[in-house]
Amino acid sequence: MDIVYTGEKFDKNKKICFLAGPTPREESVSSWRGEAIKMFDDLGFSDIVYVPEFRHKSYYDYETGVNEMKFDQDMLERADVVMFWIPRSNDMLGLSTNIEFGYLLNKGNIVYGRPDNAMRCEFLDFLYKEKLGKNYLSTLEDTVKETINVLKRVRK
Repeated sequence: MDIVYTGEKFDKNKKICFLAGPTPREESVSSWRGEAIKMFDDLGFSDIVYVPEFRHKSYYDYETGVNEMKFDQDMLERADVVMFWIPRSNDMLGLSTNIEFGYLLNKGNIVYGRPDNAMRCEFLDFLYKEKLGKNYLSTLEDTVKETINVLKRVRK
């Protein structure tokens, strides 16, 4: 498995899974993505997991990070599957995540999960069911497994 972070080079011949969801904006808040990466690895995933964070810090400055945002946007659009995990809380609101979710919904290459106690996800739940006929997954493990299943059906 290749783990690619914001701004890093990647093998364009491999399938890409983009890990979309709230990103910590303070160093005191841990990212959920490390746990997801471990699950992908444990399940033998061999393509690219794209992490829209920096390798050595988990947030960027929106005033100076235009190139990083463009890179992440390009990766979001080129991803074979976008896995949304939305553990929304007061520490990680995921406001950009809402936009990305809506932006990609009609493309159909998304897998959506969230813990049952995530704040204010009811509209995302509704859209996922209404547009794609699917219910959200309620554990990170189930979301990773479904993402791998979807990626297996994607041709590269």
